[in-house]
Amino acid sequence: VISKNSIIKIDLDNIDLNKCKTVRIIDEKLDKIHLVKINRLNSIYDFNEFKVNKDNTFLKFFNKIDNNLYLADNKVTVDEDLFIPSGMNIVIKPNQKLYLINSSFIMSKSPWFADGSNGEIIISGFANNNGGGLMISNTDKESYFNNVKFSNLNGYHSNKEFIIHGGINFYKNKVFLKNITFEK
Repeated sequence: VISKNSIIKIDLDNIDLNKCKTVRIIDEKLDKIHLVKINRLNSIYDFNEFKVNKDNTFLKFFNKIDNNLYLADNKVTVDEDLFIPSGMNIVIKPNQKLYLINSSFIMSKSPWFADGSNGEIIISGFANNNGGGLMISNTDKESYFNNVKFSNLNGYHSNKEFIIHGGINFYKNKVFLKNITFEK
């Protein structure tokens, strides 16, 4: 019996997607048949998988003062995936640069405040070494980005269960964007 909140997990490594392209789900209650396309994009993902062995790693790149996280320097290069738990505020100051390399990705459950009104903020990878990007999710407070340039960010593609195609992502939270530049 499958309820509306059921999750069907399909092992994509053991399926020939050239031969099996859909799953047929029969809804006996409504007497309907649903065809669901199989692909890696609609496969389930879990934030807990991302968090494994990443707790407090962010403190190598950020300074924590009370519940605020500040970049450790005006130019910070992150070369690994980071998970920032809820209960903090990430503050990026004018003219600061946050570089993500080696496809590194930041998953944040805390809001970001990047106010570049007195000098552009850069969140970027490099042309020859792209970053993954940033996802801010499930925050109670609104994130704020003003005069920020995002570039050379390709999303998160580390495994088959958890794929994020965007370089900057927001999920189940509010965000204010003003004077934003997106480049390759």
